[in-house]
Amino acid sequence: MQFFPSPDGQHIAIRLDTDDLLLESIAQVCREADIKTGAIVAGYGALKFLHIHVGTVDHYPPQNKYLKWLAPLEICSLTGIIADHEPHIHISAGNEEKMLGGHLEPGTVVLYLCEIMIRRLDDMSLTRQPDEHGLNVLQSGRPPREVQEA
Repeated sequence: MQFFPSPDGQHIAIRLDTDDLLLESIAQVCREADIKTGAIVAGYGALKFLHIHVGTVDHYPPQNKYLKWLAPLEICSLTGIIADHEPHIHISAGNEEKMLGGHLEPGTVVLYLCEIMIRRLDDMSLTRQPDEHGLNVLQSGRPPREVQEA
């Protein structure tokens, strides 16, 4: 795994190689490059093992199903938000037979390569705190802006 900051430090490109762990590597770069708040703006590559979870009910409390897929997959989309140095990432990946998507879990393994671009958002201070249902939801150090009725 290697990462490459832009000259102004606002963008960080990550290169993952065979057998690198996807989520764990991104989290490591967030810590090492001190990305407190940011956005994953692009990500693609190939996986040998995918571990995700998906929601299974349309009410509270949420229930998740954990899925594991051991077969070559192409990442079609990788997106997420980094708050308090912690990435929350969703992924879609597939092959000629199957398409999977959900919340990225630890243990996902790169096959050949994976390339990710992160945009640092230093002017924002985002965290995740539990809401009334126990879900870790995005919070800001600034007061939220309410949507005005039209």
